[in-house]
Amino acid sequence: MVSKLIVMVFLISILLVQSSAENIPPNIWTYTDDYFTAYGSPEMVVSIAGGPEYDRDETANLLVQVMNQGKITGFKSEDKPVGSNEIALSKIEQQLEYGITTSVGVVASISAKDAPVDIRTPPQSAGTLVSGQVSQPLPFEIKIWDSAPAGKYTLEVNLTYQFQKDVQVDGNASNNQIDYNMLYQHVNETHEIFIIVKEQ
Repeated sequence: MVSKLIVMVFLISILLVQSSAENIPPNIWTYTDDYFTAYGSPEMVVSIAGGPEYDRDETANLLVQVMNQGKITGFKSEDKPVGSNEIALSKIEQQLEYGITTSVGVVASISAKDAPVDIRTPPQSAGTLVSGQVSQPLPFEIKIWDSAPAGKYTLEVNLTYQFQKDVQVDGNASNNQIDYNMLYQHVNETHEIFIIVKEQ
């Protein structure tokens, strides 16, 4: 089950996430021409690497992997380019629009909800994930309570990231003096994973 909250971030600086010095361009929307609009987004899948079973009173690293299965669902022509320079700029913009499926500055955190387990690791950075890419396993140290009843328990994995919603280009394509405007969306979504406390 995935619940997703998407908040438009428009004409303000992008919120910096807790990642390894990743900088995201600010949202600046000043150019008049926008040749294309792409439709789509990242699509994140969270899973456990390794077995989900643990003993009571066990301390272990829970390895979480994040995969981006982002897809482009549509493409729309907007302003018609006029002249050779605008045609060249429109081709550049068209290629950049495919960045809509890339998740930037992915940060994962785990909540125990009602599970008899302590989460001892702070949020972890998964970096930038292009469509089809899987993160390295993110280790979260957990401690199963010594009084934990045997059974299956739900943990929540919260992901925050940003993705390029739209892009505009301007300038002189013939001498590569090109300016870029990029509009980003901030995403906060929750995924569920499951662990099992074994019978003893």
